[in-house]
Amino acid sequence: MRHRDRNRIIKTFVQWKLGYPTQIDKIAAGQYIVQTDANVATFLYDVNGGSIQVVKRDAVRQLR
Repeated sequence: MRHRDRNRIIKTFVQWKLGYPTQIDKIAAGQYIVQTDANVATFLYDVNGGSIQVVKRDAVRQLR
């Protein structure tokens, strides 16, 4: 994972008050699965487009 991407993910999630990212896993170029300390949901984050989507845990297993 690029350091720049990691910083952008942390900044975005804290800014949107979604919590501090505790686990960030890269699944594709520019796409990450993110889990935070304040939210039980799992998020799909696209660094290039800046989109954040809530995904189910079943979908996470399929994406990895």
